[in-house]
Amino acid sequence: MNRYLRVWLAAAVAVAVALLVAGCGVGSTDEGKVSETVTVYLTALAARDYDAACEQLAGVAKPQGDCPAKLEASVAGIAPGEFSDDADGRTGIEIDGDAATVMLESGTTLRLALVGGAWLVSAPYAG
Repeated sequence: MNRYLRVWLAAAVAVAVALLVAGCGVGSTDEGKVSETVTVYLTALAARDYDAACEQLAGVAKPQGDCPAKLEASVAGIAPGEFSDDADGRTGIEIDGDAATVMLESGTTLRLALVGGAWLVSAPYAG
């Protein structure tokens, strides 16, 4: 194979990969954005990073007062592994306008709302 053909093929593959990553990656669709929010939220809960978890909550879902402390108390009986497992898998995502419902492998359902262009958890994890 001559050098010109190899360079052309390499460039074509690079462009194809770039287009796939840019256009079809997680976060490019509402479903991807919902999934990303859920992953960030559950990963924060698993790591016991309640400040980060609170950042993923819509105003209606944020506990009044000290959000991190109240969120920690609300999930105190749930093992971090359950959050990790749910962060890694979902059984379904349904989007209806500005609302989304995510079914997690544990059987828990998370609800999200589109707020100011961002998908946020509108009902905290109940386990």
